[in-house]
Amino acid sequence: MKVTTKSLPKSEILFHIEVDETEMRKFRLQASLEISKEVKVDGFRPGHIPYEILIQKVGEDYIEMFAQEKAVSNMYRKALEQEKIMPLATGELKVIEKKPFIFEIKAAVNPEITFKNLDKILIKREKIEVKDKEIEDLIESYRMQKSSWHDTDEKVKKGHRAEVDFEGFDLETKASLPNTKSSNHPLVIGDNMMVPGFEEAIIGMKKNEEKEFEVTFPKDYHSENMKGKKVKFQVKVNRVEEREMPELNEKFIEETVGEKISIDEFKKRVKENIEHEKIHAEQKRQEDEFLKKLNEESKMEVSDLLVEKEMENMLEQQKSAIEKNYKIEWKRYLEIIKKNEEDMKKEMNVKALERIKTSFLVEKALEVEQFSATDHEINKKIEDYLKNIPKKDQSLVKKAYKKDSEKYRSLMYSMKVEKLFEKHIEGYGHECH
Repeated sequence: MKVTTKSLPKSEILFHIEVDETEMRKFRLQASLEISKEVKVDGFRPGHIPYEILIQKVGEDYIEMFAQEKAVSNMYRKALEQEKIMPLATGELKVIEKKPFIFEIKAAVNPEITFKNLDKILIKREKIEVKDKEIEDLIESYRMQKSSWHDTDEKVKKGHRAEVDFEGFDLETKASLPNTKSSNHPLVIGDNMMVPGFEEAIIGMKKNEEKEFEVTFPKDYHSENMKGKKVKFQVKVNRVEEREMPELNEKFIEETVGEKISIDEFKKRVKENIEHEKIHAEQKRQEDEFLKKLNEESKMEVSDLLVEKEMENMLEQQKSAIEKNYKIEWKRYLEIIKKNEEDMKKEMNVKALERIKTSFLVEKALEVEQFSATDHEINKKIEDYLKNIPKKDQSLVKKAYKKDSEKYRSLMYSMKVEKLFEKHIEGYGHECH
């Protein structure tokens, strides 16, 4: 075997491999033995068919193709070992010559990354404030969740819930349009769940009142044949309801939080919840900003082979999620959204590249900063985690996190990343204001 390598742009290496005839004869023999086990020839047992008879049965080209597959698999692995290269992804095979058998194959490797000023990166934390209006709005949303509806003879106004019959018609042909008809359709005025102008036209109507009006569908409407289309609607209001909100009192608070506390204490907890959410949102912003700075401070090219591999992984994850959560076959889902897998992958391209770059950048930063997580630190983290686990399940959790397990290594990595963030992100992991 003769191996030559050539460094390519985007952190790729081209392998040029020539397999000598002596080695190819071995692969042909292996191929013929395996094929003979699957082929039936009268007078011969499977696996004991003479080579000449086998050629007559399946053809020499078929045996050669099988032998070449074995040669590629075997020789590429040996070439990687010889060159001491660990590929992250492998490209398509290109056969240069059949005799002698010569092929080329590309491999994606870890990109070279250098940081200009890693030590100088520090992401400041923005001040966290909670305004009284935010507290009031969140309490209002809690009250909305526990509200009830009651019939009213009032005219429809914003905030009312109406049940309506409606049907849409083409202005020119006067024909009923598909998917524009419904009976006793519930809608809360102001929720903007209908096309613009529809809910506004219903305001002022009373129960059993009928009305005709025109609306124009948005130019970016999801149905192609309705984009920008002007439609006449015939509408009848069957029911009008007004919302009854519960009072903000101790009874309401107990139903909401599950314990008796004062209104002041309730508002204090609501404020703390908003603060926690804002702190977590700010921390996420800081993380994103840090990763953006890492990217700006580095020079890196990523192989298209890796991006393709990541897109395949993302596609499989989405496929699994769709089939599990929506109980619908992937093929049917693609038909509904009118896309194919290639369309989906094109949409994932930027995200896939971003995910790969982030992974490489964090790995390199950890290497440069030389962060580590000791067994003592990891075990302490596991012990803290176990405090929130029922005793009957703790033995299973301990087993899952035993040393050198996948979960143990994953925890070790996440702890090192935490240390990286703590150094470069102000207030990371601390609920400060």
